[in-house]
Amino acid sequence: MNMRVLIVDTSIAIIQRLKDLISPLEFIQDVDMALSYEDAKAGFSSALPEAVLLDMELPAKKSFDFLSELKASDLGILVIAMAGTAVEGLKEKSLALGARYFIDK
Repeated sequence: MNMRVLIVDTSIAIIQRLKDLISPLEFIQDVDMALSYEDAKAGFSSALPEAVLLDMELPAKKSFDFLSELKASDLGILVIAMAGTAVEGLKEKSLALGARYFIDK
């Protein structure tokens, strides 16, 4: 299976590091990036990824909006939520909204 992945993060350094880590995996077909909620929506619409690595700390809490939209799409997209700071309840809320995994950056 070849997998398309969308990485959503406000840091180009984080995106590049994650891309460098997952690109060599034999089942990864393509890795797209988005620096904002708007970029993520556009990237999702054009690329239809099978997996999304989503920074849960996008400005204006747009991460939760995007996560809810992914869940509502009912396409079975694997969402891995990420955060760089310890915010109480962030992991639980992310998982409740449909993220399959949560990782600390």
